[in-house]
Amino acid sequence: MRRVLSLALACAAPLAAAPAAQAAAARACDTPTRGWQRVAPAAAGLDARKLDQAIHSYQDRRGYAVRVYRRGCLVGTDTNSGWTGRAQFEGWGITRALTSLLVGRAMELGALDPEDPVGALVPQADAAHGAIRVKDLLTLTSGLRAGGLRDEELVDRDGLHDALVTEVAHRPGARFHESVGAGALLVAVLEAAVGEDLQAFAQGELLGPLGVRPGAWRWERDRAGRVNGAYGATMIADDFARLGELLRRGGVWEGRRLLGERYVREALTPSDANPCLGWLVWVNAGTRCTRTEDGERTTVQDRLLPGSPADVWQFRGRFDQFVLVFPALELMVVRTGTRGGDSRSGEDGGTWERGVALQLLDAVRDATPQRTAIRRDARVEQSRPQDGQGRGSDLFGPWFPPPLPPAGPYRARAVALDQPATSVGRRRLVPVGVRCPARSARPCDVELRVDDGRAPAPFAVVPGTRQVVRVRVVKGTLPRTVALRAVSRDEAGGTTTSLPLTLTR
Repeated sequence: MRRVLSLALACAAPLAAAPAAQAAAARACDTPTRGWQRVAPAAAGLDARKLDQAIHSYQDRRGYAVRVYRRGCLVGTDTNSGWTGRAQFEGWGITRALTSLLVGRAMELGALDPEDPVGALVPQADAAHGAIRVKDLLTLTSGLRAGGLRDEELVDRDGLHDALVTEVAHRPGARFHESVGAGALLVAVLEAAVGEDLQAFAQGELLGPLGVRPGAWRWERDRAGRVNGAYGATMIADDFARLGELLRRGGVWEGRRLLGERYVREALTPSDANPCLGWLVWVNAGTRCTRTEDGERTTVQDRLLPGSPADVWQFRGRFDQFVLVFPALELMVVRTGTRGGDSRSGEDGGTWERGVALQLLDAVRDATPQRTAIRRDARVEQSRPQDGQGRGSDLFGPWFPPPLPPAGPYRARAVALDQPATSVGRRRLVPVGVRCPARSARPCDVELRVDDGRAPAPFAVVPGTRQVVRVRVVKGTLPRTVALRAVSRDEAGGTTTSLPLTLTR
């Protein structure tokens, strides 16, 4: 009998160990191109009861779809998932994040540079609009007068025309303002750089590789037939999550780099004008957040999500649509619906969101979140924009925008720079690769400037080609780094790009 019992226990041991091994293996999932793998919260290192409480808090009072993911696995859904699973939702400002990712894809393909001025790709722009850089559009510092139409009213307008006749009220790059025209300008620049309709480019170069089918999403168009970079992308919650998962994975999807390392770094770095915003991605690394919603400008003397880790970032849209990512915890939540919270949230609409984020962090069982401090004395300042009309009013009176002003001077595209080798020989010459964008209206007329050295005479690079030139550096200790600047000369002062030259023996 003892031998039979021992044999039975020996046979049962592998069976008992199998679920434990499967649970351990389920802690991380494959790239979700063909669908999100569902695992139990406990297998993903989460407390199931506390996770359920957080999901209900996200869902209560007007939440439609809520999804929680850990290490690439789907670990929790809302109680409406019977209909929200395939229902498409308007992303509102999440569209800005999609547009930003498309800038990143265009950068990786060598089609666009953040230093490119609008005038180099939108030749009908006047001098003031032509001087706005792609980087200014990504940080919402275009200088365009704030106010104007609601996002949903843009479908009745020619968004690019409206943007080009909206006053440039501030120096580009200097001041944060959410202007409806910035999204239209960014779309026009992107389409000119990649040479096709932006929705088609998005499907072929970004969403298709992520596993999003052409008929599974749509993008609202304006009267002129263009999509708008700030509004109108409609998807299911799990596909919005794919956008966040791509950036969470550092821009690499199934071993293929879709977004360059520079873009990923810059997109998540606080900008100077608003430390809670990167490149159309909201970040928790900076303090003193500024947001504009329904004409009200809100400045919070604290982080985006006080109490949450500093590395947290978010795609966010009106009415509390968001893709929220906790990178160190490999945790992500997607919410669609209408505005969350209730009267207990007070004047600051973010109070509810911050509180639920802390609930979600409490569900983590296999890691200790590095929480940031919560400033009890943080102030919330609210005011209407001083340089424009309120949201919902028409910038141009009775729906008839004025004609375009005269086009500005020719603006040159930014050239791309690289350093093929770092070693400095006896002649102290350093090779530098200079590439002129393929969709440049003219050859790039390049002048190089280098600290502590002598650059060659100005030279021309044919569009779509790369030329290697040699820069002479003066004597000095090695290794060291010197600054190299390339000016693509034009009639408006030129377009400058920079490269830190690394010098070794």
